[in-house]
Amino acid sequence: GAIALISGMLLAGTDIVINNKEIPYTKEDLTNNPKFEQQYTQVLTETPQFTNNSLYQIILNTNQNPSEITSLTIVGPLENTDLSELRYLTNLETLTFNNCVINCQDIQFNQKLKELYIYDSFVGFTEYIPNSVNTLCINNSEVPIVLNVPYNVKHLILNNTIFQNIFIRHPENLLWLDVETDSVFDLKWFEKCENLRYISLLQTPNVYNPEILTKFKKLGKFI
Repeated sequence: GAIALISGMLLAGTDIVINNKEIPYTKEDLTNNPKFEQQYTQVLTETPQFTNNSLYQIILNTNQNPSEITSLTIVGPLENTDLSELRYLTNLETLTFNNCVINCQDIQFNQKLKELYIYDSFVGFTEYIPNSVNTLCINNSEVPIVLNVPYNVKHLILNNTIFQNIFIRHPENLLWLDVETDSVFDLKWFEKCENLRYISLLQTPNVYNPEILTKFKKLGKFI
């Protein structure tokens, strides 16, 4: 969408190269996880067998084979919240959830995922979001306790989303931060994001530790 396009333009204009090496898998895994590799290899060779009829209907509506789908939008609520069969969408790059209950373990095998957009949803186990994701957008949603930001995220959008803490797996990769919330927002969470180029805190009146902004020496735009 427009957000992704703007983000792409911003990143294209930067004069630094940040961690070109792809960091695969999920959670704390960096480059080696034999167990996950074995599971992922099995997924790639599986014949799709759908038992979640709600999800299957959404996939049928794309008029594409599961392995051909690169972008998918799931609008809930779904009768069956087990979305683990998303693993059959092996080339999925953009995924949007709206009004869903999301267990991020269900998307851990979508290892080509680049953009994840979440609206009006409950989001659990964010540590399983693939590290391949570089744009993460969460709006009007709830994340229990800790929001885990994957390793390669460069563009993070958080609008009116409830969480207690943020763990950013690789702070140096984050270039763009866009926040809108009535709740307390603590810049301390982003203190190590030394490469931030753009920050928007529009309609975010309760910003804690604003002096941290002075640490972002590469900041080109602040709103």
